[in-house]
Amino acid sequence: GRVRVTGSRLLRVRGVNMDKKREILRKSRALKSSRAFKHVYINADMTPMEQQHHRSLLNRVRELRERGENVYIHRGKIESRDKQENFH
Repeated sequence: GRVRVTGSRLLRVRGVNMDKKREILRKSRALKSSRAFKHVYINADMTPMEQQHHRSLLNRVRELRERGENVYIHRGKIESRDKQENFH
């Protein structure tokens, strides 16, 4: 497509096997530390039901963080960085 200076551009990659997909997603974290690519994000594709579940997890994580909890989402579950509590 045409190159734009402003705005974001979605890009879909197709035909990648599951091993390659996992490798790409695992290595995508390194983009944050790269000066040239720090605004590039790679996300796994999700079904509408998965998107809804993830959205509800994000809302719950926001609530817990507002209460001072140190939590994050890992493999579809809310985990505590303190490892003392479980928020399943």
